[in-house]
Amino acid sequence: MIDDNDDGTVDRMIETGTDGLGNLTCTLYTDASYNQTATFNGVTTGSYIYWTTSAADGRVWHH
Repeated sequence: MIDDNDDGTVDRMIETGTDGLGNLTCTLYTDASYNQTATFNGVTTGSYIYWTTSAADGRVWHH
């Protein structure tokens, strides 16, 4: 989770250290249907979130 402007709010999320894929951008969703994207506003320690990571070759992982 990254706070780009140090305002205490998460601005983006990156999965780091992936095996041979580099750093992967994450997309946050409102629920397990992965139909509606969400903002990181309100995400705090202990929040239950749904997200995807995507590789340049088109593969997508759901978390």
